[in-house]
Amino acid sequence: MRWELLYALQQRDLEGRSGLNAIYLRILYLKLRAASVESLVGQEACGWDAKMHANMRGFLKSIQWHIDEGHRQWLGPESQDPRLVLFRDLDLRTNRHTQYKTRALDLRKFSHEWVSDSLLGWVRATSRSPGEISIVERAWKIADAAIPQGRHDPRDLTISDMDLAIRAILRHSDNPQYQKKLILGIKKVLEHVRADERLRH
Repeated sequence: MRWELLYALQQRDLEGRSGLNAIYLRILYLKLRAASVESLVGQEACGWDAKMHANMRGFLKSIQWHIDEGHRQWLGPESQDPRLVLFRDLDLRTNRHTQYKTRALDLRKFSHEWVSDSLLGWVRATSRSPGEISIVERAWKIADAAIPQGRHDPRDLTISDMDLAIRAILRHSDNPQYQKKLILGIKKVLEHVRADERLRH
């Protein structure tokens, strides 16, 4: 774990990142040492699940990204879980690619495998904006939790299933504009799945 932290700090330095907060680093190190953490590879924000200041969160995400990226380069791209889609590997519709290099679409968190497969096909089909991806991901996380288990294919969805998903979205936010964006996010992926199926047949 010490070597991973040292590597991440060196990479931040090579990037010319300024403003290393020694207090943040000490807090993180003491927490990890107390928990007897041996490696941070694959963790979420260095395993920190408590609420924190935005600056601390940014520091943790930066450290985590450098550790995971170093591990990924060492193992080679073929070792990467295909369900963890890095924004840096996508054809993003943005002029600020460096801003999103630490972001990822984590399809491992979905309970329905067909949802993960559908999202993977949708996000790789054409150029997407980071904001669009985030909205669609949020929409389908809500729908994934609402749709009953036992649905193994988008074609298995019933009107009742979609009603459950829409109701969950409406409960999630009372902002009509945001609700509309989330519902559109559901529609975009289902339309892509249907179009892809028509092409296959």
